[in-house]
Amino acid sequence: ITRRTLHQFRIVARKALNIHRGVGPPIVMEPADDGLHLRICSEEAAVDLLLPGDSQGERICVPIQLRDDCQATTDEPVTLTLEDGNVVAQWTDGSVPQLVQYDQPEPPDEFPAMPADMTDNQSELLQALADACTVTDPEPTRYALSCVQLDGDHGRIAASDGHQIFVQTGFTFPWEGGVLLPACKSFSCPHLPTDEPVTIGRTEDWLTMRVGPWTFHFRLNVDGRFPRVEECLPRDSSATTTLEIADSDATFVLSNIKQLPASDDFNQPVTLDLNGE
Repeated sequence: ITRRTLHQFRIVARKALNIHRGVGPPIVMEPADDGLHLRICSEEAAVDLLLPGDSQGERICVPIQLRDDCQATTDEPVTLTLEDGNVVAQWTDGSVPQLVQYDQPEPPDEFPAMPADMTDNQSELLQALADACTVTDPEPTRYALSCVQLDGDHGRIAASDGHQIFVQTGFTFPWEGGVLLPACKSFSCPHLPTDEPVTIGRTEDWLTMRVGPWTFHFRLNVDGRFPRVEECLPRDSSATTTLEIADSDATFVLSNIKQLPASDDFNQPVTLDLNGE
């Protein structure tokens, strides 16, 4: 395995499992018919990275510290061997050979199972989930606003922080009704492919998503309540004023909006005077 792969796995797993440097569950490296699987699992989330190829050897469980010790943005190989129940990792840092020995940790509990029914979506689903997660409340009270709702009946993603609401439609989810997915920072990770379809499904307790060589499992919030989105959105017929922004003006605003003056209120509201010009 290369140091670059460990570096990418480190970043994605940290965001998905919300873990910090040197702290977290062990990593399982397991050869299979389709290649080498790198897996990490907690009670709330799990990540599986498939490295295709002819993979041989036995399953090795390594402490998460390995990920921090030898990760780098180079393709130098890291060799792992088992010796008397310990894991020995060897790599080269520049021209200096490195050798570290770890106690092999106990493997984690059973990895979440794959759903029986999975549906493909366009790559836009990944960005939509990333956008929705920015419109959540990490400390909700009445409703589960720390979650994103994925509605299978309407093919819709919805999120809210109690002040604003995010809604995007046009997706296909293989379930009825809505499920609540806790907000996660991994959807915006630059190491995930943005031009490949996103396959999604669910079991009773887990939502599973696959994009490229990455597979994610997220424990669903099965007890939370989410606001009725239909009651929060005004009807199109209730609009009294319409603003159309040219593409060139939209680009200008997006580039300069952070420099414009605004109030000190929540989200710093901006008032637009529509005077016909």
